Amino acid sequence: MSAPAAPPRAIPSRAIRWWPLPVILVLGGAGIFCVRTFYGRQRQDQNLATAKIVILTFLLLFFWCLVCSRFRWKTRLAAAGGLFGLIALVPALFRIHGVSGDSSPFSNGVGKSHLPLCPSLRPKSLRATKPCRFSI
Repeated sequence: MSAPAAPPRAIPSRAIRWWPLPVILVLGGAGIFCVRTFYGRQRQDQNLATAKIVILTFLLLFFWCLVCSRFRWKTRLAAAGGLFGLIALVPALFRIHGVSGDSSPFSNGVGKSHLPLCPSLRPKSLRATKPCRFSI
């Protein structure tokens, strides 16, 4: 008699690499702290450098999620789809109609008007000629 065949071993699942996540976040936070504390003489320079750091941090987190994290493919595709969906939704939900002197955007929701609330400050062509009356 021969010995019974050993059952095939299941491939051990590799653990998710969590250590790059806090490293990326701490480095991004330290970069923003350094920019806000030591960098640039003007707030505009600080805002632009902070925006670069935030964008680079999100790109590194996305790269970690897709390539280095050892997540399942279903999770990776969900993260990629979520990011692309967010990229598609932001321009649809917000309109940027200029920037301030320090490069901070003026934005508001799509359905909101840029007209002043006070009717006397609106152009004459947009003022109501008769008072509005509401009835139920």
